Amino acid sequence: MVFVSLAAAAGVVAVMEYWLRAAGLKHNPVLAAVLLFTTWLFAHTAITDATAMLTVLFSTLSLRTFFIVYKNSAPNGGNLYNTISHTDVQSSANLAQADTVISKRETRDLLLAKTAHTDIAQYLKITSYYRAVKAFLPLWLFGSMLCGGVAGLVAPLTGIAAFVIIKREWRHAGRWFGLREILIFVVLCLLWLELRWDGSLVFTPAPREHLFWYLPRLLRDMLPWTPVYLIFITLGVWRKKLRSDIARFLYTAIWANIVVMSLISSKSEFYLLPIYPLAAYLTAALLRRRKKAQR
Repeated sequence: MVFVSLAAAAGVVAVMEYWLRAAGLKHNPVLAAVLLFTTWLFAHTAITDATAMLTVLFSTLSLRTFFIVYKNSAPNGGNLYNTISHTDVQSSANLAQADTVISKRETRDLLLAKTAHTDIAQYLKITSYYRAVKAFLPLWLFGSMLCGGVAGLVAPLTGIAAFVIIKREWRHAGRWFGLREILIFVVLCLLWLELRWDGSLVFTPAPREHLFWYLPRLLRDMLPWTPVYLIFITLGVWRKKLRSDIARFLYTAIWANIVVMSLISSKSEFYLLPIYPLAAYLTAALLRRRKKAQR
């Protein structure tokens, strides 16, 4: 089990590094990994609790998958829509061809995104790719729930929902988690119940605690970097040091999880474990920015 937990912890670092590098959030990867692996609760869990570490891995994969799909399919600010000019559209023959391949609802998006300088086959290829990527989101959410229980499912969904609400794009939720993804998740849950896997991972409730139960435990569990996390993340939000979507997504996921998990009566220090990689890498990015500004 130690090997499994360490492998899962290494997987978290690999996912975060690959994700943030692709998203353009500049940071020191060595510093971020050191911050994460020397944070008390994460280091302790990486050695002793494979189930909790797998929950963190699946939660991180869920957040990454959502953000990739969001950035490349959202009508407001997505990479696909930013890289394609909106000044012209293709001929009606090409649009008719597109209508036979994609749904009528997406034809409107094609009218906005398609240009005379972009081949329609390339557009459809990109669209198909992100449809395939989106199908993994319910798989990662199910894995997070299977390993971490209801809290394992709540953790990534809280970050995603809060970010969508802040961006005021809840009307486009179907672009990121549509009927197909809901069906995949429901089928996986039904199969889980049919095969009768160990339900203790999901249905064992944690003790009920008061509203501010997490506050002293976060201060303890983030040692020895508690002051660093608190100062840089809090000031980063207050002074808007990083304004990119990826930085806002990390900020939102961290604070939304703290608030929501505090409101839930059942509490465990492991419920907030998925925010530790986000905090470590966001802090590394803020430290890099501060160091660069001082030069």
